Amino acid sequence: MNRICAGFAGLLLFTLARSQTPEPAFAVASIKPNESRPFGNPRFGLVEFKSGGRLTATAASVYVLVKAAYGLSTERIGKGPKCPDWAVSQRFDVEAVAEEGTIPERLDSTQLRERMQPLLQRLLAERYGLVIRRVPKEMPVYELTVAKSGAKLTEAPISAEECRTSYDCHRILGDRLRGLHGSAVTMGDLAFALEKWSDRPIINATGIEGLFALEVRPYADMKPILEDFPESLPEKQRPPPEPFKPSLSSILEKDLGLLLVHGRAQIETIQIESVSRPSPN
Repeated sequence: MNRICAGFAGLLLFTLARSQTPEPAFAVASIKPNESRPFGNPRFGLVEFKSGGRLTATAASVYVLVKAAYGLSTERIGKGPKCPDWAVSQRFDVEAVAEEGTIPERLDSTQLRERMQPLLQRLLAERYGLVIRRVPKEMPVYELTVAKSGAKLTEAPISAEECRTSYDCHRILGDRLRGLHGSAVTMGDLAFALEKWSDRPIINATGIEGLFALEVRPYADMKPILEDFPESLPEKQRPPPEPFKPSLSSILEKDLGLLLVHGRAQIETIQIESVSRPSPN
């Protein structure tokens, strides 16, 4: 009986110790409103997780910050009845640094994102008073699959072991206007990157494992973006119309032997229940 009591007491102390362990947090964080216009600023709306636990966000709305904090696209985030409109329209510059030793210096992009997302989630809860609700929902999706002709992929120049400590690994740079480039990425990384400019979630259904060097040429968007059609601006201030570009589906099939197929799937979404404006500092 004494052994049982001692064991129970030890388990209780261990549980209490774990519950009292503070969650990782940014040691310093600055949030300032950004009133600049997006045109001509390639960093507009960009959230970056950097080596050593540094975060920078330029002209990012609450919606954009939530996307980065939970690794979701716009299609997976909804607004509750108490979520204000400014959560989408108002932009902020955010600079934050994690406590020393919280985030190792040498991590690949996926590990870095997974380590830093909880810090950004806590920042949003504490500084913006963000309250979310997770809602599973069945919705239309695109499945990234292999074309009948077979995949046309180039193996990455580094091994999986080398990848674990390379910041460029699992990292896809660029956008639909400039094209995408990844020196050592998986099919899951590609689906995650493409979903940023998709009108529905993209699921990796290729069944292909391994690391690849990928190039995706500039392509036409799969959904209209407000900044692309600034009807509210005077005509002289509007950017010139972008030239015709091929569709993403045609590029993927021709260059990489991959297809985007329509489907449906159960997807976890996040609903923003409430949020407050942070005090600038």
